[in-house]
Amino acid sequence: MSAPIKREDIRTGDRVRLSFEFTACSDYAQAADDDGDTYELIERPVVLPTEPGVYAGRTGSIWVLKSTGEWLDFSLWSGAQSPLGPILYLPLTRLRTEAEVAAEVLAVVDAGIRGTSGDWSLAITRARVEFGVGA
Repeated sequence: MSAPIKREDIRTGDRVRLSFEFTACSDYAQAADDDGDTYELIERPVVLPTEPGVYAGRTGSIWVLKSTGEWLDFSLWSGAQSPLGPILYLPLTRLRTEAEVAAEVLAVVDAGIRGTSGDWSLAITRARVEFGVGA
């Protein structure tokens, strides 16, 4: 399975197919330019998160990365180590604690209050819009 990719989006470790077209002429060096180059991404290496925390896999499985680097599978409710780790469940999304989210929301509200001359209602409205929270 391959997908078109821009040259600037190619990362170290990517397997890429380069195709190019040119019109032959008497001087091959003049004909070989970059204008007809196309790139296809064949394979991109799997990168696991490195920050300890709780993660959700694409299927809803719950994984915990400990500070020691070991992965625990909590979707089995046992906290057992999986021999493959979460590789089969990529991509992983880090689940943030309520404290982390609250700190971010309060920082936005605080900045909004300072930027609106102390108007609480406008600052809260802006925070609701930014975080997608209804009235």
